[in-house]
Amino acid sequence: MNLMKKYSAIILLALVAVFSSACEEVIDINLNSTDPKIVANGSLELDRLAEIRLSYSMDYFNPEEPEYINDAIVVLSDGNEIVDTLVSEGEGVYHGTKILGEEDMDYQIMINNKNEIYQADCYLPKLPKIYNVIIDTIGRSKYPLPPKVDYFWLITINIEKPKDYDAFYALEYSRNDTLIEDSGYDLVKDYGTIEDTIPITLVSFDTKKDDIFKVVIKAIDERVYDYYHQVNDVISTSTQSSTAPYNPQSNIDNGMLGYFSAYAELTISLKMQPDTLYFDDME
Repeated sequence: MNLMKKYSAIILLALVAVFSSACEEVIDINLNSTDPKIVANGSLELDRLAEIRLSYSMDYFNPEEPEYINDAIVVLSDGNEIVDTLVSEGEGVYHGTKILGEEDMDYQIMINNKNEIYQADCYLPKLPKIYNVIIDTIGRSKYPLPPKVDYFWLITINIEKPKDYDAFYALEYSRNDTLIEDSGYDLVKDYGTIEDTIPITLVSFDTKKDDIFKVVIKAIDERVYDYYHQVNDVISTSTQSSTAPYNPQSNIDNGMLGYFSAYAELTISLKMQPDTLYFDDME
């Protein structure tokens, strides 16, 4: 099997990123001193209702809680011309009541705040399909390792490549039900290969035999992928500078900050055993 190593996303778990559903996660994008803007953190997951949180941006040097927006009009529509007016539930959170996320579907969200209109288009990709998962252990005889480290784990996840669109993924990880956290997002995209699979390669020095290792793969669209990529850049820049970072370009128009994402999520659960091959019917 050709794993297309030159296209693999080599992801060190010491640097892994975690992201969660929009209203559980707060993306801490610090802002320069300026007039407040609206910040959106929203999502539509496959087979679930939409959820979004709206607030005003805060001064970079102001540590107070944001001011939430509870009286906006938020409307979601899909490619079948179904309309869902989201309901405000306080603290800036709005929930859908009608539209469930559907694979291979285009969506538009419209936000009306004090007669200012903001809109975003997004696409909900198909659920990722796993071709296989390969687990290897690499010892000193094959690779130079730090002192007291006898081997590391190499996990290769081969995702079947969609035939009719380019694929973009965001990843999170846990070990024995504990999230492996750092700053930023782990991102993988289809580089336009002609192969049938998209390989994702993960490296771990801390995992032990019989650990339960979980990988959450979220299929997202290109505009959200670009937004996450900018977030990574902001986080990397802010750790090296004391100045306020720039604001990532939202996929929502009219100067709004944040994002609205439609996504399909797949979770892989692996019991770590050396030199193991899992197929897509591993469950």
